[in-house]
This record gives sequence, C-alpha cells and structure tokens, in this order.
Amino acid sequence: MNEEYHLRFQVSAEGASDIQDRPNTPQGTLELRLRDAFVRYDFAPWLGVEVGQFKAPFDAEGLRPTEDLLFASRAIGQEGVLVGNGFEEPGIVIDRELGVMLSPEKPIRVGPITVGYYAMIANGNGQNQLRNDNNDHAFLGRLELWLWDIVRIGGAGIYNQRTVGTLPNLYGEKDVGVDVDAMLLWKGLEVSGQIVRMTTTFTTTGRRTAAASHGTPRSAIASTRSSCRSSPHIDSPSTTRGPGRAQRRVST
Repeated sequence: MNEEYHLRFQVSAEGASDIQDRPNTPQGTLELRLRDAFVRYDFAPWLGVEVGQFKAPFDAEGLRPTEDLLFASRAIGQEGVLVGNGFEEPGIVIDRELGVMLSPEKPIRVGPITVGYYAMIANGNGQNQLRNDNNDHAFLGRLELWLWDIVRIGGAGIYNQRTVGTLPNLYGEKDVGVDVDAMLLWKGLEVSGQIVRMTTTFTTTGRRTAAASHGTPRSAIASTRSSCRSSPHIDSPSTTRGPGRAQRRVST
C-alpha cells in the first residue's frame, strides 16, 4: 500500500484448495489456487478503480468476512449443499471474478446518510480464468445505504451471458440475478437478512429460477470488536457493521 499515491495491491492464495474429481463424490485433490490478485488506485475519496481478480459485488452474505460469520459456514442458500452433507447442490453465489470495478475509497457521507456504490465489468466465467468464454462480459452492481449508522439497506444485480459445453457442442446460457438485503444494528443487537433470486435462461429448454432467503439475529458486541481492528480502507464491497468500519477482503 502507498497511501501517498492512493495506490495499493493485494495477492493471496489458498494452499490446500479442495478440487473435486466429479460431482457428488468425496474424492478430490488438494491444490494451490490463487484467490485475490488486484491493484487499486483512488482518484478521489469518492472514486477509485480496482483491476484484477477479487470478490464480485453481489450479495451481502457472500461478501461478509469469514471471521464475522455466526456459524461455521455461510447460509445454505449461498453456500449450497456440500458433498458429504447430502445430494450436492450449488448455492446462489457470485465468487471471485476477473474484471474492473469502480467504487469509493470510503463510503460517502451526506448528513445522516452514508452511501456506497460498486460497479463491475467481469469475465463472467469464474475465478482463475484468464480468457473469456465468449465475446460478452458480465455486469454487476451493488448499492448500499446506511441510515444514522443503524440501518443498512443494500441491493445488487448481475447480468451474465455465458457459453458452456465442450467443442463442438457449445451453447449459451444467460444469468439475471437480483439481491436485496438489510441489517439493523442497535445497542449490541444485529438483525440481518437477505433475499436472492437468480434466473438462468437456456437457449433450447427455457429457463430455471432459483431463490433463497434467510434472516439472522445475533449479538454484535464480539464481532464489532473485530471490525474495529480491520483496515480503514475499502478493498471490497463493504459488508461491515457501520459505514466507518470497512473490512479487508478475506481470502476464503
């Protein structure tokens, strides 16, 4: 990080990433896998650009730091059913993507209201994929609004046209997703919840819609202490307990 020139970068890797051989099997291999690799430059407190691979700005549950989770895993709607816990089923989650994102260095305060915005153009075919699967890109956006540092309302959307299959049998799929989430933080009590909906349109067989929702009440005293130790800079879309406590991006 170079605070004088408002320039910073981050590189992180997972030393024992579990790669499955095929769906619904406990067998796999452990590999070294790149997680985050990006450079960020802030032109002004209200405008910065981030280039590289990082977490895409979509649902609040997926962006919440791992150490701030109430349980050992994220909500099942986002994490899905993992192998060994039942019939494997993917969740509605947008993980890391390779792309470019515009966002403020810190959330923008206007009186009692604090605003954060995140707009990204990405490859749209997941992490560690240098090449695009077609000539189209994924478009993601997220907006967060804090009221009196007590209530946070967030919304996000994604539009992604993908090409799947193997040569010569390639076909297109289109994902359109929305997220709405909210958090209330008052006197050590946190109540949060979100609704996510993803519609995938297939070129030959119609469409499929998946939706997930959850709500969580919890004591925020312990987690607020950990948030205060985090970096005061925004490295990723803010999912913190207050607009003044921006979290570092985590590598899990």
